[in-house]
Amino acid sequence: MRKTVFFLLFVLFGVLCFAQQAKLDFPTSFDLGKISGKDSISVEIPISNPSDERVSFTTVSSCNCIEIDNFTSSIPAKSSIFVPITFHPEGYSGNQSFIVTLIYNGNREKILLNCEVDSGNLNETAADIEDNVFIHYTSNEKLLNQSNSFCFFSYKNCGSCKKIIKTFLKIYQEGIVRRFNLKT
Repeated sequence: MRKTVFFLLFVLFGVLCFAQQAKLDFPTSFDLGKISGKDSISVEIPISNPSDERVSFTTVSSCNCIEIDNFTSSIPAKSSIFVPITFHPEGYSGNQSFIVTLIYNGNREKILLNCEVDSGNLNETAADIEDNVFIHYTSNEKLLNQSNSFCFFSYKNCGSCKKIIKTFLKIYQEGIVRRFNLKT
């Protein structure tokens, strides 16, 4: 009798856990193709709910150049929606990758957005910033411990990161700045 009760509790627990693990279907990567560095591009990412329950979710972008306004929604059972995403390429050049995170039912799943930004001569590249006379690379700990020493962690071709660093360098022209490139 005792074994039967434990078995039934185990099965019930398994059914409840399975019911809460509804999965959404969506592309894990999305290629925006080759785009101009001066015009924003909008796409709609399809998200489907094949489960028998409504699923609520929210989205978060890895960069402020991706506009989704922290889109929050729910998808009825056995239906689909499209999440509108806009990429603002100003300040970017070359191959770019960004992450949109989908959060639902305790899951955090990523959608990788890829594109190639053709900036022509309209935008500066990361190399233009790295050659700026105010950026000094050093591993000298005495210099790094000074009050005018700063570290930036940024993506190499990130337009938003470049703008922040440039603005910062206009204010602290005598500072020592170390820049560490992050990888997506």
